[in-house]
Amino acid sequence: MDDLTSELHRQGLTDLQISFITMKSYPDGTKAKYEPQIVQDMDISPEGRQVLLVDDVLDTGKSLQVIHKLIKSRGAGRVEALALVDKPERRQVDFKADYVGFTIPNIWLQGYGMDTGEIGRGEPNIIVGPFSYPLL
Repeated sequence: MDDLTSELHRQGLTDLQISFITMKSYPDGTKAKYEPQIVQDMDISPEGRQVLLVDDVLDTGKSLQVIHKLIKSRGAGRVEALALVDKPERRQVDFKADYVGFTIPNIWLQGYGMDTGEIGRGEPNIIVGPFSYPLL
């Protein structure tokens, strides 16, 4: 998010508000077991606003589809989606991001904010996984 907001600021979009929605569909960190569930909701209203949904990986499409519908139902003026990484061969619903950084095959990524079971987000680079780490 820091890299994205810094670049948006350089492009002249200086009046931004950021809010987060946390969703879970990977209870063990690697395999989707259920429909996406909101764990933490956003703290500002999207009503009448232009909203850019940002996700690390567009995989099945279920999470972004759920959030997109939710934000629209809350009165957002326009809702677009950005995914750093798109894995179209994993798609289970009809959802496409408006903006995509990279399109890749079905490989597991970690680092640069992406995790495996909440571990590995701090890796400064995107690396191929999954990986297991000793619990300290």
